[in-house]
Amino acid sequence: MDNAPPEDLQAELPASEAKPILRDVTDWLLLVAILGLLPMIALHCVDLWYRTDLKFFPILFLVPLFSLRKGKLASHTQKLRSQFTVGLFAAGGVGALLSALYFSPWLALLAGTLCAIGWLLQRFGQLEWYQLVSWTLPLWVAMLLPISDAADLTRWLETETARATSTLLDISSIPQLAANDLVHLRSGPISANLVCRDVGNPYLLLTLVLLMSMWTKRIVSVTVMTLLTIPLWAWLAAVSHFFLGCYLLEAQEKNIFAGYRNVASQAGVLVVVLGSIWCMQYAIQVLLSPFTAYSTTASGVHKFFNWAVLWPGKDPLRKRRSLTDDELAKRIGNVVGNKYPLVILGVAGLLLAIGGGYAIVRISNDREFERMMPLSFPIDDENTALAGTDLADPFNGMKQVNFEAFHRTESAYSEQYEFRWTYLADRQRITIQVDLPRRGYYRIEEFYETPVNELSDLRSSTSRIDD
Repeated sequence: MDNAPPEDLQAELPASEAKPILRDVTDWLLLVAILGLLPMIALHCVDLWYRTDLKFFPILFLVPLFSLRKGKLASHTQKLRSQFTVGLFAAGGVGALLSALYFSPWLALLAGTLCAIGWLLQRFGQLEWYQLVSWTLPLWVAMLLPISDAADLTRWLETETARATSTLLDISSIPQLAANDLVHLRSGPISANLVCRDVGNPYLLLTLVLLMSMWTKRIVSVTVMTLLTIPLWAWLAAVSHFFLGCYLLEAQEKNIFAGYRNVASQAGVLVVVLGSIWCMQYAIQVLLSPFTAYSTTASGVHKFFNWAVLWPGKDPLRKRRSLTDDELAKRIGNVVGNKYPLVILGVAGLLLAIGGGYAIVRISNDREFERMMPLSFPIDDENTALAGTDLADPFNGMKQVNFEAFHRTESAYSEQYEFRWTYLADRQRITIQVDLPRRGYYRIEEFYETPVNELSDLRSSTSRIDD
């Protein structure tokens, strides 16, 4: 995204030579923010890595770093811009402290993003604010990525995909029955997660569309319109892929959902969707291209249209005159370096340091190998635990002799549950164990949680009973 007008039409404000790196107070504040927030942000990244569909998220952190190569350190003379810098660092300091108090990695990422924007506004003074904010858009997308199934909108997409595919199969006279995210065919049930996960993940589509918009420098209005239509594009792609796969499976007995063929078909659908979105963006940009000339009767309408389309950029047809020395003297007001803003920045740095230190203490305590303690609350509390009856007795000829439930509170927002069934068979003791980690307000379900009837994925141990 780039709304910058042509260079020859920009009004260049005189600016002094930028201070070298680590010679400005905001450089040190950013360094403190990175060191203080890095442990909590790393914890957030660990949670995202457990989500097998979101392993692309490192791209969202690398793109802002590469974007720095587009700019050059320069000072500025805008008082309001410096005030925003102070305010963003102050908000980042408060966010860092709250992230440690509430053990929220998401808040730490938000605080780090605010500090990054504040630093960019201060140190890249010759670039417009919206250009600098656009560099951090991948970080905002990273904050939208879910760390649990409960917060994952892909579940809704799977249900709607199965429902729409069922309707299309009815029209095609193919017998089927849709239930939740499943479509029951004559060959067996097919889940919509085959097309809504992995490469077909809607969050991956959102990321790629955002990066494509940044690469092609689409104007803000076009980018916003495109991002708002991502759910529709994801639904169209999933329904098309799922219907085609089900139709081929029933009509021609060709299974494109198996193994590498599913990944290849998902990649093909993704390429087609990205190409369609690019064409849509190009068409919208042509339709919304600003007027290149004003008529004598409707210049006001033209100016308003250009302003609405190009916002927050400037109309390239409206030349801005250079400021006189007197006007420039009135506008010079870089508050970073004055007394009171320095106090606020100092307090922000102190909050960042305190929040970072407290977060390190909590993380180190939460990650220690603590002894599992028996549950002190009912087994069915909040549907978090399992019960001994969840596995049959007898089970595959084995008799259940014991069931144990353990609970460890790592922090106010991080808990660990462990459940063990002990069976007896042919003088051997069989132990089946299930671990259910939980962090934040939702369980981290997809990576850890396994249905108890899928014994092939459960950890088990066997010990022989002596006579």
